[in-house]
Amino acid sequence: MIESAAPLSYDFDFRGSSAVAWWDGHRTFARAYSFDGDAVLRAGRGAPAPVVLDLLEIASAAYFADRLARRRNDRDRGRGIQWPRRLSLRVGVRNLNLWKRAEVYKALVGCLEFMTEDRWEFDFVLRSAASWDIERQRALIEPMTSPDAGVMLYSGGLDSFAGIANLIDSQRSEWVLVSGVPNPRHKAMQSAQIAAARRMTPRQVFHLTVPSSLEKLTDQPAEERSQRARSFLFLTLGAIAAYRVGASTALMCENGIGAVNLPLDGTQLGTSNARAAHPLTLARFNRLVEQLFDAPVRVTNPFWCVTKGEVCRHKNVKALAHVIPNTFSCDSFPVEWEQFPARQRLRFADAA
Repeated sequence: MIESAAPLSYDFDFRGSSAVAWWDGHRTFARAYSFDGDAVLRAGRGAPAPVVLDLLEIASAAYFADRLARRRNDRDRGRGIQWPRRLSLRVGVRNLNLWKRAEVYKALVGCLEFMTEDRWEFDFVLRSAASWDIERQRALIEPMTSPDAGVMLYSGGLDSFAGIANLIDSQRSEWVLVSGVPNPRHKAMQSAQIAAARRMTPRQVFHLTVPSSLEKLTDQPAEERSQRARSFLFLTLGAIAAYRVGASTALMCENGIGAVNLPLDGTQLGTSNARAAHPLTLARFNRLVEQLFDAPVRVTNPFWCVTKGEVCRHKNVKALAHVIPNTFSCDSFPVEWEQFPARQRLRFADAA
């Protein structure tokens, strides 16, 4: 019988604007990072509300902490039942009273814990880091879209590609596609797909990209590959883009089988299977957003009751079948550039 060990424990300090310090119980580390949410913030008019900026910074902090905090080693016989970690984050916020409210804190932690199966703790303090450029700009930002726009999270996977292909003909004033960009390879491949989709509609199709990266160091522990909090950041980007545009809904296209993501065998326990688009994930995330925003915004999955094969039967997907090789799966994250032939690399680079 495998004895249950105490969860691995990590303490992070995100009070700086471009570097994080953390303690793994044995050593202290520091790592520079970058995160630029400017694209989603500029989707609407005027300076964004402090709660929007806070949510972006909290979501990015959760994402980076999840990447830096290794779970138990793959060779550990108890990895399955000792998968969870304790993650404690100190984060500076602008609206301290809001984030210390019990119902807001409970909604935030509850969402992250369901998505990652870790124990999350936040110590919110008044923010003292440098302000964002967009906070210092007094001029109104001209909105590029209307509330009738369709807002969709766009990962670059086959489901999101089939999503825009299925829905691009719907009665929307324009489309706003929101992508997290962890590296230039992802951006090039996403751009190649969207360029093909643009040729199918006279409507504007905007692509909002949000780059993020960690400083590359060789003398620090390897990053955690599961990265279950990545989807919390992804959902946050979509909700904020919809809020800034004035839309009430952001779409996250994932086929129903992929959203529920049942285990393939008895060794896959809990969040060994990702819950990025699980119905309970969306319900918990929407509960958090409801407590934060002064206008209704929800993230929904229009594909929750269909299979991947069914969404790919649409005539537009068939018309764009030549683009499908450009899609990629989060299961093989990160995408390895070397796996593509030179001719295909050039096509991606031209689309970027």
